[in-house]
Amino acid sequence: MHGLVLRLSTLDAEAASGLRVIGFFETFMEKQMDLSVALRATAQLVEASVGIRTADRTLCQRVSADGRVTADGPQHDSRIHELGSGD
Repeated sequence: MHGLVLRLSTLDAEAASGLRVIGFFETFMEKQMDLSVALRATAQLVEASVGIRTADRTLCQRVSADGRVTADGPQHDSRIHELGSGD
């Protein structure tokens, strides 16, 4: 995949960036990293706070861009994406 990204970056930098992000998350899936590691790396990648909260609020974790982990919920100006429960 690295070779493809290099070749693509000469043709379309935005598409190459997209492939880098895909490769980034594929690595997490392959190595079965835990949620804290994935959130911290994602926050560093996007240079912004990221977090996760389950619908029943049994899990709530946020990581700032500088890697600090907190158990509080989203900030008042956060963009929130709700996902289906998968049931």
